[in-house]
Amino acid sequence: MQRGLRKICPAEAGHVRFVALLLAALSLLSAGAAWAQTEIPKKRRPVAAVELPSPTPNDEIKSIKSYGYGSTGSPAAAPDRPSGSADGQLLASQARPLPPPSATGLQLTVRSDLSAVSVALTRLVEVQVFTLANPYRVVIDMADVRFELPARLSQHAGGHVRAIRYGLIAPGRSRIVIETTGPVLVEHRYQSQTNNASPPILNVSLRTATEEQFMASMETARAVNPTTFVPPAAPIVPEGKTGRPVIVLDAGHGGIDGGAVGAANTVEKEIVLAVALKVRDELRRRNRYEIVMTRSDDRFVSLDQRVAISQRANADLFLSLHADAVPDPAFADQARGATLYTLSEQASSRAAQELADRENAADVRAGFSFEPDLNPQVTSILHDLALRETRNFSIQASKLLERRLGERNFLSRDPSRSAAFRVLRQPEVPSVLIELGFLTNEVDAKLMQTEDWQRRVASTLANGIDAFFSTRRRANP
Repeated sequence: MQRGLRKICPAEAGHVRFVALLLAALSLLSAGAAWAQTEIPKKRRPVAAVELPSPTPNDEIKSIKSYGYGSTGSPAAAPDRPSGSADGQLLASQARPLPPPSATGLQLTVRSDLSAVSVALTRLVEVQVFTLANPYRVVIDMADVRFELPARLSQHAGGHVRAIRYGLIAPGRSRIVIETTGPVLVEHRYQSQTNNASPPILNVSLRTATEEQFMASMETARAVNPTTFVPPAAPIVPEGKTGRPVIVLDAGHGGIDGGAVGAANTVEKEIVLAVALKVRDELRRRNRYEIVMTRSDDRFVSLDQRVAISQRANADLFLSLHADAVPDPAFADQARGATLYTLSEQASSRAAQELADRENAADVRAGFSFEPDLNPQVTSILHDLALRETRNFSIQASKLLERRLGERNFLSRDPSRSAAFRVLRQPEVPSVLIELGFLTNEVDAKLMQTEDWQRRVASTLANGIDAFFSTRRRANP
């Protein structure tokens, strides 16, 4: 064989050497690819939940609950890191802007004398933690955090924690609200795993306090940063008339205030926004009205701000869209269909009063103080004879909308009701609140999520609006 190789001509030998080198290069590339595949993780590593300090012999850990990517574990605690400076150094060291941080897991640990809420974040953020009374709440404000947590988180509770809510309260501003069973003292700090690659954990510890201690801590927080107690500014809307009727479409709830949660995890704020946007598009297509939205995305707008938007827009009709829920599971499937409400200080039924109480507490659920109506004209709206015309127009609009919804079989068995809803307290604007259906009814919940149902309801409401303004034009030629 060696004799045969010696007889190969120089050109052929060059070809042989080239092929040999090519095969060697391919072999090296294949080995490098195999090594790279063993080094690159194929799956996202779950966030490990923080371990709280070991209990003393007299302590009893009653329960640990983890949600999202959080999981119970036993990592050693690392030294605390200040929230501001470390994050600032991290930002400064990056050549490219970092994406907004995310909350990827939450753990609630309950002991005999302590309830600890631990939030896993993808990186450190500045936080403000303060308390509110009536009801007792702990509020955690953060800048522009994305929440990757389950929608039904608010239904989990234990120890000092009655409920937990989270979401946006304004562009670039996020909030977690922990509703507590009584007055508490609050401590918060950052804690990370010994592995520096692990994300930081925000720990908020709650201990039982006296009423005096709770109120003192609340007043201290208010003195340090009073803006945390004030809802964000309302969206700016155009003022003045254009000659066409102005309709304000109010998609209820939004941001941190998700509203009712029903069958199949349907969330009120998402359903009503989808319908409101379709009503807006249908009315714009008809080109007869000026349309103003109190919100057109997932943001929090306080109840008083919704009214202020309507007033600044000089609205001719205010339509607030919601979705109802039956608190008692035994009767959840018995109620379905749309219900329409107008303003009345005396509720038409106990159920109407309970619904108004829940809707009027939206600002409280979002972590703001509830203030009573300061405008005596609004407070005594039904006692002022000059404002009866507005109420009569509201009832007329409600009846016309009800008639159109009834023609399409959208109504509940008792569709016409009244109660003292805060957003309906508008002295000069006919206002109607519509509960589109019941999220706790499986049939309603499934229908309200479909595009076809939403389009048909939007078209029906637009027809009712046309009928209302057609009647008013005939009355005022």
